[in-house]
Amino acid sequence: MKKIFAIALALVMVLSMASAFASACVTGPFNWSATATAANCGKGKVEVVPYVKVNDGCGGYVWQENTCAAAINSENVHYAIKLTVEPKADNEWWKAATLKVELKGLKGNAFQSGSMAGSPGIEWAEEDDTLEYYLKSDLSTWVKASDWKDMSSKEQAAYIFNAKVTDAGKAKVCATLKSKLAAYTEGVLGNYYVKVETSKNPMTIEVYSKKVDGSKDKLLVKYTIKDERVTGIDWTNQCGADDYNTIKTYFNLEIGTPVTAKAINDNFGWDNKVESCFQWSKEGAAITNPDCTIEIPKTGDVSVVAYAVMALVAAAGAMGLKK
Repeated sequence: MKKIFAIALALVMVLSMASAFASACVTGPFNWSATATAANCGKGKVEVVPYVKVNDGCGGYVWQENTCAAAINSENVHYAIKLTVEPKADNEWWKAATLKVELKGLKGNAFQSGSMAGSPGIEWAEEDDTLEYYLKSDLSTWVKASDWKDMSSKEQAAYIFNAKVTDAGKAKVCATLKSKLAAYTEGVLGNYYVKVETSKNPMTIEVYSKKVDGSKDKLLVKYTIKDERVTGIDWTNQCGADDYNTIKTYFNLEIGTPVTAKAINDNFGWDNKVESCFQWSKEGAAITNPDCTIEIPKTGDVSVVAYAVMALVAAAGAMGLKK
């Protein structure tokens, strides 16, 4: 069990606390009549990548990605969990992100992680690059895909998951990367620090300037929302009229604008999910030498009948026919 939650232990964070933050990637102007997910940069995706062992001609083997891989009952299938981090990684999105891997028709390592941000091996500094990683099969760390490719086959094996086939017709692995911030309370939104109160009537939205470290500074505007409509706009004139016009355009709020608690959460929060599945073919056969051929017997040979029967069985198998 400790290994299963190794990723979660990398960053001690209770996911419910994610509601206390927001994303610097959230952008206005906001639409208060639509339900749109607002986080629009620095997210990621996950992939299930099937691999097979192939002889290298030097007495060893190499791992080869192969989407034609088949499942044989009681044998193992091999796969990797690949993670892509988009440029300008949004740390708040990744703090709320979790990874779940499920298996069907296989006996192997199914798991669900805690917060993805801060997972061992994942770097967030190269914010202008797209980064790709492979997860170690003991769930302890990630390695850059470029570094994985430079490893020996034996070293790479530590990042290849093995699963025993229990039902070849259902052999499938699905990985889901999900991030959700459903209840916004306060945090950075673009160039501002925003705090909301949605549990009371009237509700409020307070817009602050932000300090270099992202914490709130001076109160700029306070919106009062009574019975789900904006009834008050209190401008502090901290930064002049030009700044208020910028805020007005960004938040798109005026007296009379209809605003619900759900609309606030839809605009300032997000709900994203990426799923990747791979299902192995059930039409696999025993390992054979592709250069080996069966000699056709001569006419009159007693083995002609046996050969014909064997050929028909092979043809039926290739066509997916059953006895």
